[in-house]
Amino acid sequence: MLYILYNSNSKIGKNKRNIFKILFDAVKTFQDDNIRIKDIATTINKEESVKNINKQKDIIVIVGGDGTLTRLVDKFYKYIDLIPKVYAYKAGTGNDFIRNIIKSGYTYEHIKNKYFLINPFLENLPKVEINNETHIFLNGIGIGLDGFICKKVEEQRIKNGKQNFFRSSIQAFKEFKPYPKIEITVDGKTETLENVWLASIMNGKYYGKGMKIAPFADIKSNKLNLIVIDNITKFKLLFFFPTVYFGRHIKNKFVKSYVGNKISLKLYEKTYGQIDGEFQENITEATAYKDFKNKI
Repeated sequence: MLYILYNSNSKIGKNKRNIFKILFDAVKTFQDDNIRIKDIATTINKEESVKNINKQKDIIVIVGGDGTLTRLVDKFYKYIDLIPKVYAYKAGTGNDFIRNIIKSGYTYEHIKNKYFLINPFLENLPKVEINNETHIFLNGIGIGLDGFICKKVEEQRIKNGKQNFFRSSIQAFKEFKPYPKIEITVDGKTETLENVWLASIMNGKYYGKGMKIAPFADIKSNKLNLIVIDNITKFKLLFFFPTVYFGRHIKNKFVKSYVGNKISLKLYEKTYGQIDGEFQENITEATAYKDFKNKI
């Protein structure tokens, strides 16, 4: 059985023509016309879905960006040992998890540079405790400017059904004010930082549609990488920010990098955040960690 999973709320999922085009390509690629297509925006019975899957014979293709991947992985992570081969279909520019796989330096399996086998990269994913809930994440989580950008993107989607990341970023730059003070704890060591624009805890190097925010992060290591940008004026940040796409920002004095197994952020006021680009609000604390089992 070939399972095609997509999200009708995502940009690509709204275009039925594209979905059918990918469906036909997947049938041809995997040479299996015994298919089942599922919209993950609808309710999925986890136990029933896993029970019906044959780990040795079935194949799952996930069509969508990081939000779709994260939602599925978060929902089915406790069944990770029972699922068959899972391929992520590369569509658009928002596939930072695939980008992290490609740039990781590890061997990875792909077909036609479209279908990427992600099973080896789903082991020992990090977790984050935020707003009294625990979530799995793939690329990274953050509070501050990145969360505020996601808020603007979500507002735009609700308003007119469109998502313009660049326009939302500019609007967020204009409105966002840095935090006067936050507290970070990395493997038990606590530090207080002031005038903080963002604090991002990263599993991979990339997020935000190709921003190389954490150049030294390793998607398969037992560590997470915290990147903090603080003590910079809005004017300087506006001109400096494009260097994030190339990882050159890391050399500047207003960029701090920390590495650890467990990283916590504590704020003194409620704020905005994001988990793999999915907007979160009313955050006062966030703790991310890895339950690392098998070292590479």
